[in-house]
Amino acid sequence: PGAARLLGLAAGGRLDAEALAALLAGLGPGTHELMCHPGRDDPAELGDRRLRAYHDWEGERAALCDPRILEVCRAHGIALVGYRHLS
Repeated sequence: PGAARLLGLAAGGRLDAEALAALLAGLGPGTHELMCHPGRDDPAELGDRRLRAYHDWEGERAALCDPRILEVCRAHGIALVGYRHLS
């Protein structure tokens, strides 16, 4: 199996569906971890303007929920797993 890679670092805080699809399509065999920060942007919950300017939580959530991402996973034989699935 290929060496595990941490994906999403270069797009830190602003991973969109196109970038995610390209990352997934280029994976080799092995286990890989995707770093992202999906969520909701709620100014009342997080007042630090620097963090809010850096992260696009809603955009990353939209990327992960984009139906094209599942299509890319299916086309490339990618299985989505959580930590509990790793041995």
